Amino acid sequence: MGIEIDKGLHGFIEDDFKVVAESFEHWQPEFDLLCRLHDIYVRLMSLIEIKEDQFNLPGQLFLMANNSLYGVTSALLRRRTDDAQALMRRAIEGAGIAYRVFERPELLKVYQEAYPHVLEEKNPKQFTPTSRYREEFSSAKLFGREGKTWEHLKTFYDLASASASHAGIGALKGQKWKDSYMILPRRETSKVEVGRAWHAVLHSYWNVLKVFLSMLRGCIRHGMAGVVEEDMKKWLAGYEKLLPERTPWIPELQLPNNE
Repeated sequence: MGIEIDKGLHGFIEDDFKVVAESFEHWQPEFDLLCRLHDIYVRLMSLIEIKEDQFNLPGQLFLMANNSLYGVTSALLRRRTDDAQALMRRAIEGAGIAYRVFERPELLKVYQEAYPHVLEEKNPKQFTPTSRYREEFSSAKLFGREGKTWEHLKTFYDLASASASHAGIGALKGQKWKDSYMILPRRETSKVEVGRAWHAVLHSYWNVLKVFLSMLRGCIRHGMAGVVEEDMKKWLAGYEKLLPERTPWIPELQLPNNE
């Protein structure tokens, strides 16, 4: 048994330009949809005016979710689908935490004091969260609500946890034998899997947007919530136009839920 010897980081980075150019050839419609969805995030941020403390954390986590989209898109263009999933997982977790605190404002202190020893450099528990934090912000409590939005977010969160964020058995997917060597492609090679990743991200960021809009609606200036909702309707219509050319070869592809 041997382990594959690759071209190293220099070779990987040198391939980047070619890979990104190829991605634009294949995934320009998905990229454009993601850009338009990001535009809605930016518009919503520009219209928000936070005057009450209970909206501070949702606003901060909304900014984090928006920021992670840059890394997610960069990873998708480079066909680093696991990296995209790992970053997407954080955005989904942020939406879950924000809504948990929005519903239960008394948990803000638990969130803020999750790492009581973080400034104690020699403390072995410096980065160990409190048991109360683990209990109150478990995935079961973050994503245990009813509805298709929360169902999707929980499913993708669990998927990304198993296959992209942790070193469990899911992290070994893609490894295979070739000429007595164990190899693991540095980029996703299946066009179907790359397509699934693009659309999983589109669905997830759509659902994350809906969660944050539901919390921050009251902070939108000048009654402009309707403008954001109109943008979302137009975006969904654009997605619907793309589906016919993608569904024949990406299994089970559907329109994002609009409940």
